[in-house]
Amino acid sequence: MKRIFLLLLFVLANILSFGQYNEVIYDEESDLHHIQIVKIDEAQTNTNQLINVKTPIVFTSFAIGWKIGQEISPAEITIRYRVHKPQKGWTEWKEDEAYIHPNETRWQMYQTDLLFGLDEGVHDSIQFYYYLPSGIISEGVYLILQDLSPQLKYNSDKSRNNDVITLGDKSTCPEFPTIIPRSSWCGSYSACQNPTYTPTYISATHTVIHHGASPDSYTDGAAVVRSYWNYHVNTNGWSDIGYNYLFDKSGNMYQGRYNPNLPNSDVKGAHAGSANSKSIGLNYLGNSDASGTAPTTVQNNKCCQFMAWWYDHKGLDPTSSASILCQDNVTRTLPRICGHKDVNPGGTTCPGNALYALLPTLRANTQQIIEDCNISPLTVTISASQQAVCNGQSVILTASGATTYHWSTNHTGETITVFPTNSTTYSVTGYDVNNNSATASINITVYPNPNVNLGNDTGICHGPFICDVSNYGYSSYYWNIPGYENSPLIINQTGVYSITATDNHGCSASDSIIVIVYDLDINLEQINGNLIANINPIINGYYTWYNCNGVVIPNINGAAYYNAPPNGCFYVIFTDYRGCQWQSNSLVVSNINVYDAANTIIYPIPASTSLYIQSLYSQNADIYFYNAIGQLVKYIKMDKSAISIDVSNLNGIYLLKILYDETNTNYYKILINN
Repeated sequence: MKRIFLLLLFVLANILSFGQYNEVIYDEESDLHHIQIVKIDEAQTNTNQLINVKTPIVFTSFAIGWKIGQEISPAEITIRYRVHKPQKGWTEWKEDEAYIHPNETRWQMYQTDLLFGLDEGVHDSIQFYYYLPSGIISEGVYLILQDLSPQLKYNSDKSRNNDVITLGDKSTCPEFPTIIPRSSWCGSYSACQNPTYTPTYISATHTVIHHGASPDSYTDGAAVVRSYWNYHVNTNGWSDIGYNYLFDKSGNMYQGRYNPNLPNSDVKGAHAGSANSKSIGLNYLGNSDASGTAPTTVQNNKCCQFMAWWYDHKGLDPTSSASILCQDNVTRTLPRICGHKDVNPGGTTCPGNALYALLPTLRANTQQIIEDCNISPLTVTISASQQAVCNGQSVILTASGATTYHWSTNHTGETITVFPTNSTTYSVTGYDVNNNSATASINITVYPNPNVNLGNDTGICHGPFICDVSNYGYSSYYWNIPGYENSPLIINQTGVYSITATDNHGCSASDSIIVIVYDLDINLEQINGNLIANINPIINGYYTWYNCNGVVIPNINGAAYYNAPPNGCFYVIFTDYRGCQWQSNSLVVSNINVYDAANTIIYPIPASTSLYIQSLYSQNADIYFYNAIGQLVKYIKMDKSAISIDVSNLNGIYLLKILYDETNTNYYKILINN
């Protein structure tokens, strides 16, 4: 077990000067790495004494080894260490234990697992204490230094950390998670990229969880994995990295041991001694008992995803136990998901207290992933009250198959009502009581309403006005006037007219229009030898005179009268300011005489500013002017045979009454045009 070294012990310890190492027993330098093993000066290697070494080479990772003549468990050797990084300073003190038995390495030493400093970068000094069991004497203490800095840029330069692949059948559940293959983390090591040894296939029954003494703040998980491979192969003399799979703090999963038949077969690793024949080794990068390096959620999740696939693939219950030969050559019944210390009792504390305490949770989570795959998948469906509607109509959507629902319209509930204006796809996500989800969608087709447009309100000169929409392609239509269904509308009078049309989808629309029918009466009559055109109502316009042969009478200039026409037949066409035209009746003129029975002459007809009256009957008369509604509007006393009357303030048709005496009264219809 690990021992806690008191601060007082550190203060009282004899601190040795830098650089006191005895000899270099191994040195291999290439373009790929520099590996060096140095023996610490024997004068410095007393138990509980601070060993302070300025290393002969810079290093990216290291290990400590001991030559001990007696047989002990590696875990009985404990250390406390810190590492110096140029421009950064010393790391915090860390504790660990020996990990490798002498018969597991070509150097025949007890060794720690690979250790790191602040990160996976270059360091230059080490300080450490070590503790041996009582009565045990070390014959030599060694520093095993690895400088893999030539390989550090491999991943960052080629962005290989994201070079993941998918193995296995993705349609299976659980599925084999994405994995970073050896080709992405091996770097320039050809022996790693293309192993030449023949792997041993096994029928594994257990997964053994390990943790590594990885740096607290590593940023390149592939570089850490490559460091393990280099330590295990180029330092310890193993054929390959000892672990089958490794998981970093970012949730990446790395292929470890070479396996040509990945993922369907397992190969024997070098992680748990005698237990290697019945287990695969899963390594968590990071010292799970060190501050800031506890297993991350994504690290645990990725490991559980893999174990769920692995146990389901083998048909094994991850929460069950089975017998396995342990490293002390004793067969024990252990949980199938176990820690390294379970198969090496008393020989290690790996995977550390924090990660070991998580094993029950990892077993339960792994089993839950498998169980979730065995549950019938949640299926959600949507039904619609109608799947094709007209613009503006509502649709009731109903979801089924789940417990709760969330619609793409941001509404919740089993049923919603929508009012689509265009063809729209609606979706809903349903959730069951375990928060499993499924999504369904439905497309609602929206037909546009027919284009019904009668145009702007209008006026017409006179009827009939025919409104025909038969060429619009409506399936049916009807007007607001009875008797005009699916037929053109004939308009003869002013009114509001509306239509409702339906297309072949059953969609309908309406429109209305106000139609004003302009109409007037025009009557042609002869007054005192003149032709006068009377209109009702009186509006501005232009009169064109014709004989009954249709020949225009010239030089009348649009007036409403024709002075003293010759004998013949005549009519007039009135054109108003809108361009509307009306034709009068035809009138035959003959024997025109300007003198009436009383020998009275009235001229001009029509008058404008003055009206002249001449009487051969009497020079005394009373003259009355009545308007069209019988009101007296002017009175003149005539006291001579001829007078001129100012009519500039009158306009229109008037009845002129001339009273000579009680027995002789004459009436005349005159036109005054001002």
